[in-house]
Amino acid sequence: MIGNGSQCASATANDASALLLDHHHAALDAAGTPAYLKAATWQLTRFYQKRGYQRGAPFHLRDHGPACWPMLRWSGSSAG
Repeated sequence: MIGNGSQCASATANDASALLLDHHHAALDAAGTPAYLKAATWQLTRFYQKRGYQRGAPFHLRDHGPACWPMLRWSGSSAG
């Protein structure tokens, strides 16, 4: 393995997340249903964009609270 342990653990977690999303997206696509989520970090928006999600304008949960980004994936959207 290349990199430190945390990098390897992060890559493994991303791979597992991607596999779960791919499985879920297949079911949504078969039903013709779009997917919606709120990404809690800017880095996560990039992860989801690679899987066909479109990023919306950020909003804050409370005054000066953390930003969230709404994201939408239309049925049948392919990863970019």
